[in-house]
Amino acid sequence: MKTRTPTAAPHPPSPPSKKDSRKLLVAALLLIIIIVSAGVLFYLSTSQSSANPTPTPSTAPTATPTPTGSNQMTNFKAGTWVNYTATTYTENGTAIESRMNYAVAEGSHKGVACWLLKIETLMTENASIVRTLTTYWINKYTLEGVHFKTQAYMDGQLLFEDEDDISPGASEGIPNPINLSTATSYETITVPAGTFNCGKITITSTVAGTKTTTTQWASANVPILGLVKQEVVSGGSLLMKMELMAYGG
Repeated sequence: MKTRTPTAAPHPPSPPSKKDSRKLLVAALLLIIIIVSAGVLFYLSTSQSSANPTPTPSTAPTATPTPTGSNQMTNFKAGTWVNYTATTYTENGTAIESRMNYAVAEGSHKGVACWLLKIETLMTENASIVRTLTTYWINKYTLEGVHFKTQAYMDGQLLFEDEDDISPGASEGIPNPINLSTATSYETITVPAGTFNCGKITITSTVAGTKTTTTQWASANVPILGLVKQEVVSGGSLLMKMELMAYGG
């Protein structure tokens, strides 16, 4: 499946027009989403089991089934929600802040019972509010994504929209919960949402001679992803920080 993604035009030497500014803001926001999700996705790709048991659908459509796939959810149920702040640092030290809100509901797609994972990202730039809303339909039995819809707005005006089915085996960027069983140590940390006893996971990679370290602190008491805090350090400099602000459900 080919995913349609907007591409921002190169920055012109003169001040950008209003239309170009919108493209740049959307591109910047999508970059934040990619950076925030990268640590979770990379970690999962190195830690998940390759086994894929055959799902056994429940005969009662109103019951919540026990997941049978290798992608086990952390407190993943309808009505749960988590709010984060994410700060990304540019090469010149400028901090770009955004809010990321996750929520889970129930629904269906083409007759398949699904979890609806909704991810809202908000960023303010030059007094304008950029908002993206992505919804993933996730099969309750196999925990694989089956459909997605993404919308991007500026000051309430729709700038971009994309919706499509997800091919079997493809992730389409769906963030997955952290597997606490592979934590290498435990630490007590404090974030705006409170104090948590967390499993700590550290991933280090080197690309083109640049060392990048992603550190995650996770708790089973936090719904959806289990994520409490995440930091990405690249080349000795802090690239991104994400902290839990509130949660419920």
